[in-house]
Amino acid sequence: MLFMFFVVLSGTTNIAPLNNTYFLQADTYFISGARPISRWTFWKICDDRQQNCGASVPAMPFGYAWAPNALFVPPELMGPEGGNTTSKYYFYMWRFAWVFYLISMIFVIFAFLSGFLAFFGRLGAAVSAMITVSTLFFYTLAVSLMRYVFAVRVLLRARERR
Repeated sequence: MLFMFFVVLSGTTNIAPLNNTYFLQADTYFISGARPISRWTFWKICDDRQQNCGASVPAMPFGYAWAPNALFVPPELMGPEGGNTTSKYYFYMWRFAWVFYLISMIFVIFAFLSGFLAFFGRLGAAVSAMITVSTLFFYTLAVSLMRYVFAVRVLLRARERR
């Protein structure tokens, strides 16, 4: 539960540990209009010292790390979405991962609160279990989307180029 809050709230403030939490870092020095190193959170894109950040925008497009129609952006990342910064694939996968994280965060709060119902009998335990299973489903979906987009897909592209 705590990790989920770190992921969703990372980059929202300059207070530790949220200012040091990010889930993707890449060398973007060769892309025009980008920082030398970019760190992505759901709210901001910053440099490697967590400075030089843009505005806080929830679930911002992946390509906000560089300028619109930038040069030297990998072709699979560039597209018409997000002000000509992001491809449709990455734009929508990023957005859906964000939505599923929020849904799972709401369910985890309800699961925590409904856990107290388990003290009052089997029906309370069943309700708590159903909410917990729903939380697990949406959280697994969110994590799987992020993992596929940012790890598996990038690794597959790197292998194709060899």
